[in-house]
Amino acid sequence: MPRLIICDDDPMMLELLEEFCKELGMVDVVGVAGNGIEVLKLAKKKRPDILLLDIDLPDINGIEVARILTGIDDFLKIIFISCHDDYYAEAFRLYAYDYISKASITERLPKTFKKIIDDYFRVNYLQNECKISISAKGKDFLLDVDELIYLQSLERKLKIVSEIHSLIIYGTLQEWANCLPVNFFQCHRSYIINLQKIAVFNRKEHNMLVMSNGDKIPVSRRRSSRLKGEINNIVLNA
Repeated sequence: MPRLIICDDDPMMLELLEEFCKELGMVDVVGVAGNGIEVLKLAKKKRPDILLLDIDLPDINGIEVARILTGIDDFLKIIFISCHDDYYAEAFRLYAYDYISKASITERLPKTFKKIIDDYFRVNYLQNECKISISAKGKDFLLDVDELIYLQSLERKLKIVSEIHSLIIYGTLQEWANCLPVNFFQCHRSYIINLQKIAVFNRKEHNMLVMSNGDKIPVSRRRSSRLKGEINNIVLNA
C-alpha cells in the first residue's frame, strides 16, 4: 500500500484529510504536517510514496517544498491541493502528479489515488502464461518470467532487470518471492536471482555472482552453500 504524508496549515482541514484518507483504505497515512519545515523533516524520515501538499503554507511555499523533495526522491508523487488555481501551470510544469481544488477533494482524490496505484504499484503474475504484467513509468510492460535476470531491493522500491528491460517499481522482494517459480533464489537480503541466468559463481572472490548480462551480485555467506546446491541441481538436470 502506498505511503502517504499530508501537509496543510489549517488544523481542521488537516484532520479532515487524514480521516478521509484513512477511511478510503487506499493508502497508508504515515504522517501529517502543518507547515513546510515540518513536512520536509517528516518526508526525509518517513520516505512517503505520495505527498498530499497544500500550496499556501505559512513558511515555505508548497512549490518550493516540492522542488526540494523531488530533488531527493524523483519517484515521489505530489498531489497539490489549494483553494485557487494561481499556481496551476507552474505546479504541473515542475512537479505535480495532480492539482486538486479543496472544494472537490472528496470526489477527485480517490480517483487520483487509484491512478497512482494502477500506474506504479500494480504487478500481476500470469501463471498460465509464465508472464508478469508490470506498470512502471506510467506504462504497461509484459515480461517473460524466463527472461528475468534478477530483482534488487532499493528500500521501498524494486529494480527488475530482464534481458530487455531494467525497471524500477514500488514493492518488496517478499511480494515477488511468493509468486516466482522455483528457479529463482534469494541469494542475499537485497537480491533474488534467476539461477538459469548465472554466468559465473566464484566463492573465493567474496561470494560474488556474475549474471548473464555482466552484472555482479553479492551472495550472503549463510546462503552460499545452498546456492551451490541449487546450481548443481540445474547442471544435473540440464
